[in-house]
Amino acid sequence: MRRSPLLVTVACTLSFVFLLYNLLGQYHSNGKQTIVLTTHSRSVSGSDTRQLVRKSCSTNQTYIDFGAILTQEQTERVEECMVYYIQDGPKGLQKDRTNKNVRYTSHTYLNNSSFVIEAGGYLGYDVSELNSRYHPSVYVVLEPVVKFFKTLQEKFKDSPNIVLYNFGVDVSDGVFFGSKGTDGTSIYKEGSSDVKLQIIAVPKLLEKLKVAEKKVDLVTLNCEGREYAFLDFLLSTDYIHQFRNIQYQAHRVPSVCHPVKRFCWYQELLAKTHNLIYQHKFWWESWTHK
Repeated sequence: MRRSPLLVTVACTLSFVFLLYNLLGQYHSNGKQTIVLTTHSRSVSGSDTRQLVRKSCSTNQTYIDFGAILTQEQTERVEECMVYYIQDGPKGLQKDRTNKNVRYTSHTYLNNSSFVIEAGGYLGYDVSELNSRYHPSVYVVLEPVVKFFKTLQEKFKDSPNIVLYNFGVDVSDGVFFGSKGTDGTSIYKEGSSDVKLQIIAVPKLLEKLKVAEKKVDLVTLNCEGREYAFLDFLLSTDYIHQFRNIQYQAHRVPSVCHPVKRFCWYQELLAKTHNLIYQHKFWWESWTHK
């Protein structure tokens, strides 16, 4: 049910300063645009991808402007989604804390013939939970931090179905230096950049794994801000149809362009091809292909 115009107006008034700082102050666009180049002729919305442009924001990172292909009704829902981030974000966090296990228990469709990709293996907590429950045929794990990668190697040395790669994904290839956080390392976080990270472009990963030739039963993304690059690519190409289930955590870290707006865009775009399975709004959620 949609909230009343009066409630939206009140929420807009009360949250103006907060939104100005969080959504505009840190993440405003500087207007630079480059046409997105893609070999796919159709975006997820059915619109010509020539309508999509890649823009830079004030942090010199880039993003795909999906706002250009949304209808007026979708745009209004996105704006409402952004307004209610202030109250829905804390609610989503509380919901995530009390129902964390849904990240593992909601994937009962997985079996010993399944193909799973996880970006952001960290110390292997999610890998252990999903692999022990469902025993997928191939479980690809990406972890760019050497220290964590070695931990994963040791932890899963007796699990031949788990394939480990010591790199992460983003918009383009490169070697970057990331900053440590309390529960992960990101090229987007502020602070001393003392961790060397090997990164490859999302399309190169999908080509390496031959995703165009086979379906991915589940991709789960917990990669400290790089989930936006992954989802931007899927939602701007026909690759979106190769993913039966998409689970991700939306991070709001410094340097990521418009994280709240992009999350709200994804709600509209993912709904065209997938159904929502669960949602801890602005934190974790999972979608399954229609």
